[in-house]
Amino acid sequence: MTAYWGPTLKRKLIILKILYENISDEVLKNRIKSLGEWYIKYACVNKFKFYLVSFIGIIAPLIVTAFNTLNIVSVDVIKLVTVVCSLVASFSTSYLALTGCREKWKIYRDSIERLKRLLVLYWSDLTNDHSLKHLMNEIEKLKDSEYERWSDTYNTLLDISHKSSEASRGQDHTSGADCASS
Repeated sequence: MTAYWGPTLKRKLIILKILYENISDEVLKNRIKSLGEWYIKYACVNKFKFYLVSFIGIIAPLIVTAFNTLNIVSVDVIKLVTVVCSLVASFSTSYLALTGCREKWKIYRDSIERLKRLLVLYWSDLTNDHSLKHLMNEIEKLKDSEYERWSDTYNTLLDISHKSSEASRGQDHTSGADCASS
């Protein structure tokens, strides 16, 4: 994980440090450092887990399809691959549901973005240069707008996922009722 996320994580920590390092109160500075580092680390960890496990859950059924379609190995090998890939796909779906990686990634990313916004606005209030203050505020508005679009996309995908899950549970329940009435 660190080979891929290490540079990203370091870059994010450096950006955060630039925002808090000149705060004179050591207690507040250490609190911001601690919170920020924690949010960044766990946002990256949960993002990595979400993408990795999602990728595995997507690939496993494709492997089964390829083995079943190509018929280049014995039937016993195809059965074994089907069972193993089915278990892996099932586990990955369960893992995502139980750990809430996607939700945690969103929560921690929201938190670090709000913390960075507060720090930028703090520094903009300290400047007497009105042009610089205006620029800082406009950049934060732009960032808020972009982040709001990202959040809306995330929330839309989450709603679709929940509706799909509810629909499949409703179909199972309905088909059970249909069987009982027959």
